[in-house]
Amino acid sequence: MSIKRVQVNLPAGVNRTEVLDALGEAFAGRMGFGDRKSALAEAREDQAEVGEWFSNFLPLYEGAAHSANRERMHNRAVWMVRRELLVSYKRQFQLGKQAAGSLRPLQANELQVIRRLVNNEMEFALNALLDCETGEYQMPLEQRGTLYGQALGEAFWAGFCYSDLSSGRYLRWRLSHGPAHGKRGEQGLPVENCPDCAWLAGEDRTQLAGELPAEALRGFGGRWGNGVYTAQELAAMAVFPQSGALICTTHCRCILEDVDKPETPPRGGMVRSWTSLRVKVPTMLNRLTKQSQRKRLAELAEKWELEYQPRKRRKQGG
Repeated sequence: MSIKRVQVNLPAGVNRTEVLDALGEAFAGRMGFGDRKSALAEAREDQAEVGEWFSNFLPLYEGAAHSANRERMHNRAVWMVRRELLVSYKRQFQLGKQAAGSLRPLQANELQVIRRLVNNEMEFALNALLDCETGEYQMPLEQRGTLYGQALGEAFWAGFCYSDLSSGRYLRWRLSHGPAHGKRGEQGLPVENCPDCAWLAGEDRTQLAGELPAEALRGFGGRWGNGVYTAQELAAMAVFPQSGALICTTHCRCILEDVDKPETPPRGGMVRSWTSLRVKVPTMLNRLTKQSQRKRLAELAEKWELEYQPRKRRKQGG
C-alpha cells in the first residue's frame, strides 16, 4: 500500500512554518538500504584510491626534493597534499552520512569536524614530506602512502555518527573479525583489534583484565557494557573507527551500526570523554633531523585533534 497524502492537524498557536521545516529536516533525503551499502562500498574503494595516490606521490616528491627548485617543489607539494586531503575528507564524511541514510548537505558544525581532521592529518603529511627531503624513514614510502587512505575511515565514521545526533539514536561499536578491505578484488592488511577497540566494544574483558589495572576498565563498553552508545556520546568522546587516537590507529577495521536502545538500565550517566589506554608518543619525534620543525608539527597535530562540534540550535521566533 502506498501513502499518497498525510494530514497534520496543528494546535492553535503552533507555528506552521517551523513544524514543516522540522519535518522536512527529519525526512529530507533519506536513503534506501541498498543505497547505504553502496555508500560504504564506495567509501572503501575511495580510501584505497587515495592511498594509491599518496603511494605514488611520496616517492616522486623524494626524487624532486633535491632539485635546484627545492623551495618551489616543496610549496607545490604542500598545496597538492592539502588539496587532496580536503577533497577526500569532505567526500568521506558525506559518504558516511549517506551510509547512515542522510543526503542532507554538510552543516556548519560538520565542516568544523572536517577542518579539524584535515588540519590534524596535514601535520603528519608535512612530516612525511620532511622525511622525503631528509631520507630519514624506515617504512617504504609506497607502504606509508597507503596509511593516508586508511586514515580516511575516521572521516567516514564521523559522518556516519554526525548524520543524526538526536537523543534517541544508539550506535554499537563492533569489532571486525574478517579480512581488511582494499580495492575491489584485492586483499587488504590484516585486521587488528587493539585494547582500545576491545574496551570500546565491550569485548575481551578477561584478556584486558589481565593486561590493565582495574581503574582502566572503568567505563568498559560504555554505560551498558556492550559497546552501545548514543550518537551524541560518541561525538562527545571524539573517537571513531580508524581514528589515529586508537592504539591500532589506521589499521582499525571496526564498524559502527545503528541498534535499538538496550533494555537493561545503564550504569551511570552519559559518557562525555575518552582517552586511549596507552600514552602514545608521536612517531614524527623519533627522528634525528629537523627536530624543531617536527616538534612544532607534533604540537599542531595535538592542537587539531578531533573535538565535539555540536550543531547550533535555531533561535526561537518571538
